[in-house]
Amino acid sequence: MERATARPDGERSAVSEVVGDLQGSLARLLRADDDEAARVELTRISEFRQAMVAMLQSLVTLDERLARSESMVQEVRDILKNQQPQKEWYTVTELATLLGKAEFTVREWCRLGRVHANKRQCGRGDSQEWIVSHEEMTRIQNHGLLPD
Repeated sequence: MERATARPDGERSAVSEVVGDLQGSLARLLRADDDEAARVELTRISEFRQAMVAMLQSLVTLDERLARSESMVQEVRDILKNQQPQKEWYTVTELATLLGKAEFTVREWCRLGRVHANKRQCGRGDSQEWIVSHEEMTRIQNHGLLPD
């Protein structure tokens, strides 16, 4: 077995420590002169085996928790990705994008009173642009346009 290298801070990991101790017990078992010494080393090896089984069970549990965590992170990422930031007011361009319509169509709806919209100053001079509230955008999505 290959021994794990020491960490930069000089400490060995628990796994490398158990592996090192196990290797030492195996070497002592092979050199044992009598049955009592062999029994002692076999008992130690059995204890190492139990410790390694416990570590593996912990690793399996950690792996399962990590998989669940990754799944939850992916779900949250998908929710956030599909979630549009809620704005108070939308421009014609933004509303057209959200509704899948042309900007011209949305401007016409505003001009004809098919949606409740307001004008706001934009740019320089007297130019104005249509803006639509979030509540109105939700109403359009849920109930459609106002009648002619």
